[in-house]
Order: sequence, then C-alpha cells, then structure tokens
Amino acid sequence: CDLLTIAPKFLEQLEDTEGTVDRKLSKEFAEKQNIEKLEIDHKRFLWLLNDDQMACEKLADGIRRFAADTIKLENYLIDRMKSMD
Repeated sequence: CDLLTIAPKFLEQLEDTEGTVDRKLSKEFAEKQNIEKLEIDHKRFLWLLNDDQMACEKLADGIRRFAADTIKLENYLIDRMKSMD
C-alpha cells in the first residue's frame, strides 16, 4: 500500500494542510503481523482474483482508467508539441 500512487488533488490537500499526518502503515508493523503465507502459482492467483468480485472489478476498472488517462496524456503532449511548431 505504501507504494500506491496518490492522486495530485490529494497531494495538494496534504500540502495545504497544517499539522502532522500520523503514519498508519509501515514495513516493520507488517512484519510483526501473524499473516499466513500463501503459496500461489499463476493458476491459483487467477482463481483467487476472479473469486473476489471487488478485487476483480476494481482491478479492471483501475486498468481501464489508467489506460484512458494514458491516452489523454499522449494526446495532450501531441497537441503541445504541435503548438510549438
């Protein structure tokens, strides 16, 4: 979770907010948890992913949105490069 992308609007909110932000996640805390390790191969991963409706739908939605934003960015950059000529 610590490596997830944070939307620019949330970064701006954090920058504009005074005070401290308490850390909720850390590698050290995670390492202390008694979490069962799963041995997963590709087939099992796909089964578990598809068995979890929210995970499956959210992942698919995130991929679609990321792809759409990539196309928007590419078009923006093309338009900017054209306007520089």
